[in-house]
Amino acid sequence: YTVELTGFQEAKSDQVSVLCNGQRIEYSLYYNKKKQSIIVEIPELHVQNKLNVQIDRELQCKKNDIIERCFEFLNQAEISYYLKDQIYSVIQNEKRIPVMIAQLISMGLDEKLLAVLMEMISA
Repeated sequence: YTVELTGFQEAKSDQVSVLCNGQRIEYSLYYNKKKQSIIVEIPELHVQNKLNVQIDRELQCKKNDIIERCFEFLNQAEISYYLKDQIYSVIQNEKRIPVMIAQLISMGLDEKLLAVLMEMISA
């Protein structure tokens, strides 16, 4: 089994525990920096077992880095460089999320492009 917890900073092995029917079991722990996710790989278990994955309360959620995520997306988007610059300028310069979204909507962007940007911004 693989359990992926998205939106967290990197965890140490003492911050995560896996219990099967109340008993600690071995697992593998990984971190995906791009997705900001803790990945817990658990060996095969019978489906009737009760599995519990616990993370330390001190483990903080990672802040959504809107500028970096949008840059990575725009860098590979198949749109003009001029439009990429316009969009990125709005994202870099406007700190208020509702105003940023309103500015992007007013640009008349393609619906799919706007939907992806809004998802990244509001995540």
